[in-house]
Amino acid sequence: MLVVGSADDDGVALHERLVPRLRCEHRLVVVNGANGRFEHPDVLDTVARMARYWFTGHLTSSARPSA
Repeated sequence: MLVVGSADDDGVALHERLVPRLRCEHRLVVVNGANGRFEHPDVLDTVARMARYWFTGHLTSSARPSA
């Protein structure tokens, strides 16, 4: 999952160039009104929640190697 703030013009452009090169499942999330540092607490909470959903959905016990 790639996350970038909409106020980070360079970051948005970079991520948009990167996405077509990815050969794996991916998602580009542009957080409206956020800068590249996600400094506002509400924005940081939103980004953390999105990351949690992404990782819990993609890193399940079936994805782990057997011991």
